[in-house]
Amino acid sequence: MRSIRHFVLAGSTGTPAWAARVLNAEANKLIVKPAYVQRFAGLRAEPLASTPMETAAFIRAEHDKWGRVIREVGIKAE
Repeated sequence: MRSIRHFVLAGSTGTPAWAARVLNAEANKLIVKPAYVQRFAGLRAEPLASTPMETAAFIRAEHDKWGRVIREVGIKAE
């Protein structure tokens, strides 16, 4: 079974849009460099460049999916 790990670079809600765009562009350049690709491979992860909107959509989808599982199974925080 393949293990997939997700790492997301996130800023606070008040981060200006221009700053988010610059950080996103620089992060997307960085994660394709061989040293980072190798580091991610060591973590059994694959770097995936995306936009802030794609990342937000991914997080919403994961929240919805796992929230449903948590409710259906009845998991409670202790």
